[in-house]
Order: sequence, then C-alpha cells, then structure tokens
Amino acid sequence: MNERGATLLEWTVAMALNLLVLLILTQSLIVARASFSVIDGLARLADNGRFAQDVLLGALSQANQRLACAREPGDVSIQKMDTLQASAHHWLNAPLIGWEAQGTSGMWWSLSTPSPGESAIQSASHSNLHAELPVIIQARIDPQSDVVMVHQFKPVVGGEVIHVSNQEIVTRYPHSLKTCSIVAVTDCNTDLIFQNTHSDPRSLSWSGSACGADHPSVSIDTDEDTWPIWSSLGLYHFERAAWFVGPSDTGTRTLYRALFNRDNEHALIEAMAQHIETLQFEYATQSIAGIQAWQTADQISDWSSVIGVRFAVLVSAPNEKSDDVAPKLIALPTLSGEVMWPSSAGYARVFGSATALRSVLHP
Repeated sequence: MNERGATLLEWTVAMALNLLVLLILTQSLIVARASFSVIDGLARLADNGRFAQDVLLGALSQANQRLACAREPGDVSIQKMDTLQASAHHWLNAPLIGWEAQGTSGMWWSLSTPSPGESAIQSASHSNLHAELPVIIQARIDPQSDVVMVHQFKPVVGGEVIHVSNQEIVTRYPHSLKTCSIVAVTDCNTDLIFQNTHSDPRSLSWSGSACGADHPSVSIDTDEDTWPIWSSLGLYHFERAAWFVGPSDTGTRTLYRALFNRDNEHALIEAMAQHIETLQFEYATQSIAGIQAWQTADQISDWSSVIGVRFAVLVSAPNEKSDDVAPKLIALPTLSGEVMWPSSAGYARVFGSATALRSVLHP
C-alpha cells in the first residue's frame, strides 16, 4: 500500500512539474512572438522608410532644366526658340514646382482621415500661386500630403536626326514619343522647344493643331541655317514626375509617382511604397543676400529661384499589441513642424533628406 501511494505521489508531482514547464514554455513563446512582431514591424518600417527616402532623393537630385550642353546658364549667344504658350501645365523655367497641403504647417498638427462619404478630391486643399494641381492627382491624393512635380529633360532613345525640313525632324530609328509630348532639339547653339504633333514614330513636328488648347499658336519655320549639321543635333523629352501620398485600394496610405509625358490629363500612376502616412516638402530660394529660410510651396513666388529642397516622410507599421491602456500622442518632427501620432495606431518614424538643385535652363 505504501509503495502504491508513493508511485501516485511521484506521478502527481511529475504532472505538476510538466504543467509548470509547459506554462513557462507557453509564456516564452508568447513573449518571443510579441518580440518577433515588434522586430518585424520595425524592420518593415525601416525598409519602407529607407526606400521612400532613397527614391525621393534620387528623383529630386535629377530635377534639371538644362539641356546636356557645355555652356553657362544665361549665355546670350544661345538662340532659343520656344513655341509653347504660357500655361500652368508647362512650367519650363523651373526644375520643379510644388503644392502645399493646407493645415500641415506650423508647430504641430495631427493626421486625420476624410469624413464618411467625403472623397479625397472634396477634402484635399492644396495651394500653389502658379499652377493648378492636375485633376488626375486630385482624385488620388490624401488631403494632408504635399505634392512635388520634378522636371527633367531626358535624351530621346533612337533620337539620331537624319533630316530636318520646314517644321519637321526625321529620325533614323523609331522613337517612343507620344503625340503632344514636349520635345527640345538643340545643337548647343540653337534650341527649339515644342510639342510634337506627329504620330509617326520616326518624325517630329511642331505644326498643326493636334494638341488642342495646349498647342502653341506661334509657328516657327526652320531652314538649313538653323542647324547646319544635323548629326550634331540632340533630342530631349521634357518629362514630369509628380510625387504624393494617397490611399490605396485597401485604404492604406501609399507613396505614389505619377509620370506625365504629354499633358496634365494623362499620367501613369505607380505605387512606390505602402504605409507612408504623409509627405512634406520645403524649399530654399536664391536671394541677393544668400539662401533664404526654408519655405512651403504657398510661399514661393518664383519657382525658377528654388535652389534646394528638403522632404520628410512619415512611415508607419502596424502594432498587434492591443493592451495599450493609456494611448498617447507622440510628437514626430517633420521639417519645420511636428505631427502628433497616436501610440495606439502602431509604430511610426520620420525619414527625410535634402538636396541642392541643378541650374535652371532659363536664368
């Protein structure tokens, strides 16, 4: 009887020890899972933030209004022929232009979402003294995101010129330029900027009315004296890329790039990085006394005077932890102000950088 009782006692103690070990292992797994969730969230936040920072910095570094010619800006010996009418859609004398999201400047502000039934285009409010925000962007933008449109003259692939006639240029190989694309042709002594009115993949022209209201009323004829050596001609495409934050199909705020290759109504919009909560820009201009203080887009009166730009992106990552008894607002610095971020909304961090801009095409 005593031997049987001792066996039952040992069995009971063993079961208790097993339960204790199982409890410890379970708690360890829970802690490990929580730690992994934190590490994974922070890693995704860092990856998205660094990618957004690098891709924006790369795009801003390419902002340029100068053609690829070894000459000084403002050289009066250069003949410039510009057939484009003045238009808010064609801001050719500045490397970039921007739009300021209203309510996101000052010492601090808080992110919010549109009211139920209110679309982004109804709630968005952006200011620019010179240009309207393209409608295609208005329909996609988050109301608290700034917008910047980067300009660049890029060489045309297959742009070897084999013939120039009155108001027409013929290329040796097919090019990819669409009708109404803005094109520059130059031998570095004479520049011509125009909208292409031809749909032929091996010719370009600045005559006709195929581009409607965007097409210039000015007509310029060329002759043999305009470009005496065709082989020295270079063709460049005026490309515009707008950067902004907007909601994705799932409602997640996402960094977008919109590529415009002809007018403000047609753009290829690409999602670049998710969980980007807001995008903010500030600009530095050149004055007689030197560089002025950083300014928002609605404070810039002359975009051709902008010589530097800086930006900040607020990146988030979900936090599965739901036992935050006392959620609080965390102040995250964004340029000249701060965003108040609720701790219950997950992890958040600000990434940013600054760059100087290249010289503009027209001084």
